Amino acid sequence: MTFEELRGDFRSELEDPSAWTLQRIIVLTQASQFAAEEKVRLWSRTVAEETDTPVGTPLRLPPLLRPGRLPFHWSLTWEEANALDGEDREICFGREGGEYHKTVARSLILFLFPEAGSNGLYVCEKARIFTAASNVWLHNPPRAEALLWVLDKEYPGTREGNGRGWVNPHSKEFTIYTVLFPPPIVPVR
Repeated sequence: MTFEELRGDFRSELEDPSAWTLQRIIVLTQASQFAAEEKVRLWSRTVAEETDTPVGTPLRLPPLLRPGRLPFHWSLTWEEANALDGEDREICFGREGGEYHKTVARSLILFLFPEAGSNGLYVCEKARIFTAASNVWLHNPPRAEALLWVLDKEYPGTREGNGRGWVNPHSKEFTIYTVLFPPPIVPVR
């Protein structure tokens, strides 16, 4: 069993981070174990502030709804979106979301998929990113647009092999909320 498979849901990771979450922060920020734990506490406080969660109560995370109206105006699967070309592909993946959001997107991909920087992304990882962006679009369109843009423009090739889909029952929710509320590993504006 891998560290990622042992990772909990988003709320529990912010309350009591797993080895996977701490290890990702340590690697990406060159932090010590103690500093990584502090970053998770900061992350938890930031999410609580952004969601107007009173101190001492469970995080009030927005519901994750099935995407309806997306940047491409209809609900697409990853396979359908990836098959688009020309103007249709540009409509789906061509909106930049702004430089700050692209920086956040790059950091998020490396946080969620540790080998992406050196080895690229598997098709199932691209599908996970697409799913997260589709859900985040309902709450933060610029963040979703930037994530789709980085996925398409900076990871055009696909890594050989099968990869892994959602590694446990919490993975989809964790990924979406992590994109919506990024960890403190990205530049603050």
